[in-house]
Amino acid sequence: MRRADIPRPVARRLALAVIGLSLAGWIGFLAIIVTAESVDDTASGRLVAVFPPGPDRGATLDRLARIDARIVRDSTIPFVLTLFDNTPGFASRLRAAGAIGVFHGKGVIRCITGDF
Repeated sequence: MRRADIPRPVARRLALAVIGLSLAGWIGFLAIIVTAESVDDTASGRLVAVFPPGPDRGATLDRLARIDARIVRDSTIPFVLTLFDNTPGFASRLRAAGAIGVFHGKGVIRCITGDF
């Protein structure tokens, strides 16, 4: 069947279905990664924290200084930081400081942040 033989509405529906399935697959993949690599509130050590994106990076850094978080590495993504503190409950303090996600610095999250 030649391309010209496929009716345009069918081709559009097919294209939208492929795009929709691809997006659903990526969302599912990211949901699995976020669930598998997120940490509980008692975690400490080297953690990757995701903060809300925005222009107010200085306020985020001030909040991190107040909880004695040491920045280990700035990532290629401006609102993602690799931080360190050995005291128990570090992840809870990061969330209180505004982090929307706190993860182990391992696996896929480590690849996404560029922290090899």
